[in-house]
Amino acid sequence: MNDIITNISAILKENGNQNVYTVYDAQPVRDKGKYFTIIGMKSFKPHIPLYTDTIMYIFADAEAEITVIAPKECTEEQLYDYYITNIEMPLSKIMGINSGIQSIEYGTDRVTGRLKLTIILRTEACQKFPLKGD
Repeated sequence: MNDIITNISAILKENGNQNVYTVYDAQPVRDKGKYFTIIGMKSFKPHIPLYTDTIMYIFADAEAEITVIAPKECTEEQLYDYYITNIEMPLSKIMGINSGIQSIEYGTDRVTGRLKLTIILRTEACQKFPLKGD
């Protein structure tokens, strides 16, 4: 799960989004910037592992939750424009047959009282682990 969060964060940061945080970040809101993005996991469903003689593969379906918090004076249109430029375009680099946007929802963040846009990104993950021989 942490790999998915880390990869999404890295993609957004590589494309100029410096105000990207994980749900585990404890930095105060006042220090996070005008617009900021929080990345977490909504769900993670592992499948039965697949084994070869030397490697175990673990596949999983996951839903990453990406929330963009807007400044207080922001409108829905401004927030959506920010999302298109700063979130959707970088994420399009990883979207494809195994991942895509499942939903987008506007709302008000209960902690800050600011407008927010929450994106659920559906993806598949695979990790491989070498098996120790006798």
